Amino acid sequence: MQPAALLLAASALFAASSLAADTYDITEPAAGAVVSSSQPAVIAWTSSDTSNKVSFYLETSVSKIHLYTIASEIYDSGSISWQPPANLTAGSDYVIALVADGSDSEVYSAEFTISDSASSGNSSSSSFAPTAGQSIQAGTTTIIKWPLDNSVADVSIYLMKGSSTSSLTNITTVATSISNLGNVAYIIPADMPSGSDYVFAIQDSADTSNTVYTPQFTIVGSSTSSATGTASGSSTATGTGTGKATGTGKATGTATDGSTATTTTSSPSSTSSKSAASHDTASALAVVFAVVVAYLAI
Repeated sequence: MQPAALLLAASALFAASSLAADTYDITEPAAGAVVSSSQPAVIAWTSSDTSNKVSFYLETSVSKIHLYTIASEIYDSGSISWQPPANLTAGSDYVIALVADGSDSEVYSAEFTISDSASSGNSSSSSFAPTAGQSIQAGTTTIIKWPLDNSVADVSIYLMKGSSTSSLTNITTVATSISNLGNVAYIIPADMPSGSDYVFAIQDSADTSNTVYTPQFTIVGSSTSSATGTASGSSTATGTGTGKATGTGKATGTATDGSTATTTTSSPSSTSSKSAASHDTASALAVVFAVVVAYLAI
């Protein structure tokens, strides 16, 4: 093969590699989901390359105009919690748009509904989530919610298990020293055993004696997991306690509206309409030009 032909082949390979794309899929909110402006909700997504930062915007499927910036250039964590602004008009054609750093393309969620506080039927919702007796499937994302105390700057959150707040065992660390925003999205580990006596402990990072607990809730584990807990009621009192524990923390980031991102992944439940372009072509180009240089040196 002549040098000119090799160069032509290298150009063709470069063009092909430039078409490679990192794929993103917004899995929550799902099609037809209803999100209330009085409640935090989850945005979850999957991606083929988590090294890029991502931004999220609220749009409608008709206008495709950024109505509201949900999060700007946050780490690709897989899920964040957010709460629609109270002044948004209720509607059923809202979508979430994801934009990867360095890309002009947008990936869209399925259409979902935003309802206002009045139409949601319960503006005075529970101060805690999960609620008493709530069942959560292992491997899915849930919202952890607690009463907001403005005197507390940062909190640490632990998943714990036990029949009462005085006999809790730490299972894993959800997050350490994150901003006290009152809610956070978290994915229950897929291998978590079934049990009906789980709680989340929310602890003041500056004063470990100041700890509040969610009500007891149930985790439904996979068929291969063995249940280790026994039912012991469905409510616990909030108050103080050490809740001290050790475990593996998860990286966190903060959205522009005060939402908190946690490092998670989610299983796909809907499809997106676009993909963001990849910039990772250096390795392919290096191989091509090495071949060309070797040939010319013959």
